[in-house]
Amino acid sequence: MKPEQLEYAAPGPGRCVLHNFGDRLFVERADPLVAIAPELISQIRRGEGHPDLHYEAGTLVIDGANQRVAYRLTPSGQPGFLLGRAC
Repeated sequence: MKPEQLEYAAPGPGRCVLHNFGDRLFVERADPLVAIAPELISQIRRGEGHPDLHYEAGTLVIDGANQRVAYRLTPSGQPGFLLGRAC
């Protein structure tokens, strides 16, 4: 099965590149500082995101097949995205 590449980070600092294997996400790259689209967080909170993505107490958690990544979210100071710092 060919994976579908998903890039969840919005334009801005850093990148978070994930590959979707259907039931699991594989983390290819997770920079320590990334821009996160607020729409992604809204989607996860509504229960419409991938099962490996969770939002817990201001933190985006990616439970990938190969690693777990957590980003503490804060306002970026620019409209259109949040700043995620690896924690």
